[in-house]
Amino acid sequence: MKFAFMCREPSNRRGNIAVIGAGPAGLAATGYLACQGYEVDVYEKLPYAGGTMMFAIPSYKISSDSIIEGVEDLRDRFSVKFFFRTKVFRYGQSRNDFGDEFVERVVQLENIVEKYSAILISTGTWQPINIAENVKNVITAFGYLYSWRLHEEGFSSNQIGRGRRAAVIGTDIPAVEVVRKMIEQGFEEIYVLYGGRASETHMGWYWMTNLYKENVK
Repeated sequence: MKFAFMCREPSNRRGNIAVIGAGPAGLAATGYLACQGYEVDVYEKLPYAGGTMMFAIPSYKISSDSIIEGVEDLRDRFSVKFFFRTKVFRYGQSRNDFGDEFVERVVQLENIVEKYSAILISTGTWQPINIAENVKNVITAFGYLYSWRLHEEGFSSNQIGRGRRAAVIGTDIPAVEVVRKMIEQGFEEIYVLYGGRASETHMGWYWMTNLYKENVK
């Protein structure tokens, strides 16, 4: 995977830019800026770059090795500097998000503004909607997938969500990935709850048909 594609190492430097967040948007922007000749520093609170590509999207869709390869290309060919386990926020506006457990360094945005020609904020969406917060045995799709990816990457020994019966609310692609993971983990009964008609589901007929074959109701 290349984030700086179809360009050569620039001969002249045009300035320095900070990118806050090394997810899909941050890495794509970093690649573009590096190609344009900017020196780029990337701040990321997680231990690796990739954001949801690395820590939420299942590895069979995007391998962690391909992401790491692209990041190393930015570092080695374009001298991009990555500051991992570093959280940046405005004074008085820090909040708790997924991934904060990895933070070792906290930086206030006000303290680095003067250091760069520009700052790009690409922190993504790490606050999913939770309609039943703090209810026992209820978790968001993002939280479920994030926990499993941490386990698969060796950052956690917990195998969340093992059980016999489960209900998944919603029919979008994250819901499909949750159901697939539950099937893999041996759930006996899985129910997908949706307020519309079957023809209106976001997953489409392909996934609906395949989940029916797996006895998902």
